[in-house]
Amino acid sequence: MSNVDHPKHYQLPGGIEAIQVCEWLPFNLGNCIKYILRLDHKIPDSDEDLDKATWYLRREKQRRQAIRRSREEKPRTGEQFERCECCDRVALECVGTSLFTGRTRSECKWCGFVTIREGHE
Repeated sequence: MSNVDHPKHYQLPGGIEAIQVCEWLPFNLGNCIKYILRLDHKIPDSDEDLDKATWYLRREKQRRQAIRRSREEKPRTGEQFERCECCDRVALECVGTSLFTGRTRSECKWCGFVTIREGHE
């Protein structure tokens, strides 16, 4: 068993590895679970892994609160923001219109998702 490919401190009963669980979760929650699962295995009698798990859990909470706030945002007068189809935040901003095709290109300020709309004929 390799310390790189299959570290013993990430092995769970039944042959399941922490990575198999974490890959299905958002990044912060996956790391939180990873540190909880290896608690007392890599560094016995230490709170370091518990502190790391707590740090990632707090970060995930902040991320979710920011998403909720962004969904509640209303564009200010004069701004042309729309909801992003990818992350559902009010952050899609028009970044240009082609003079030749009339297509409008909008880009999400949060996730970078690009939307191209056909121009008016």
